[in-house]
Amino acid sequence: MGTSTRFITFVAHSLLWEWTKPCRTEAASHKAAENMISTRLMEERGILPPSQNFGIWLRNEYPDIVKDSHQYIGETREIELPDDKTPKEFQRWFCTLQIDSDSHRNKTWQKEVA
Repeated sequence: MGTSTRFITFVAHSLLWEWTKPCRTEAASHKAAENMISTRLMEERGILPPSQNFGIWLRNEYPDIVKDSHQYIGETREIELPDDKTPKEFQRWFCTLQIDSDSHRNKTWQKEVA
């Protein structure tokens, strides 16, 4: 089984996941983190985001929220994404691994991506 190098970024204040899904570049992962945190900040402020072109809208209409999001962005890690897993599947697994590191299945996966 092959892998491809991707990047994930830790977010301390988001709606669901604590890590971004794997992205092709560090910059893309950082932007994904901004989007995740900004979504949470907007929800807390009662701002309803559009269903399309979210990133463009966010950066044009609410640059202050994007700036505020930076205080919640943590480290970016380089990972190996298995060819048979989608970025979303990896995100779900990795975030679950952080919570349930005793699971045999997770330990097997951890060895595969390390």
